[in-house]
Amino acid sequence: LLNNSIGGKQAPNYKNSEEWYKPTFDYLKQKGVITNIQNPNAEITRNEMAKYLSLGLEKLKNQKIDTTTPTSIKDFNAIPNEYKDYVASAVNAGLIKGDEHQNFNGSK
Repeated sequence: LLNNSIGGKQAPNYKNSEEWYKPTFDYLKQKGVITNIQNPNAEITRNEMAKYLSLGLEKLKNQKIDTTTPTSIKDFNAIPNEYKDYVASAVNAGLIKGDEHQNFNGSK
């Protein structure tokens, strides 16, 4: 979904249905968007999704990330420092937002 949303659309062409993700993961690794994901079927947190979206914008779209603290996220200070720039970037780009109470809920 990440690659199709902000990267280049890739047709699934891998014959091993258990590793359906491999061509896209290889592409995203090559571009520096992801490193090593142990279980591609595992759930990820909103913080992690923001990281991948932000890196996708930077690496696939050559966009400078906007790390200005978003005023639309009330719990921004609760986000771990390692994710703050990524969350700010993804929110400021309009790719992800908070809930109905303007909380990001990054660990969910």
